[in-house]
Amino acid sequence: MLAYIREMFVYDDWANQRSLRSLTEMEHPPERARKVMAHIVAAQLLWLSRLKRETQLAPVWPEFGLADCARQINTLRRAWEDYLGELTNAGLDAAIEYTNSKRETYRDG
Repeated sequence: MLAYIREMFVYDDWANQRSLRSLTEMEHPPERARKVMAHIVAAQLLWLSRLKRETQLAPVWPEFGLADCARQINTLRRAWEDYLGELTNAGLDAAIEYTNSKRETYRDG
């Protein structure tokens, strides 16, 4: 299962890079598309911080420009590689506790 998860994150990085490239190649990318791209990046940052039990740094709907998204995607790639490189099969079964943006506490697992 762990190998499959690692493989899916390689695909996710490819998809993020491709989506971002399609926006940066446009002369006037749609504002809504930029906002959704920023949200995707921020959501991935959010879930990584939850898994690592760190404080959430970015809002769920940040005002990232496309250059910001590119930097964050590169940061995400390295951070996910580090996290997944250290993750064990036993770690997959660990419960995740977090507080969402509405200050509601959840426990998954």
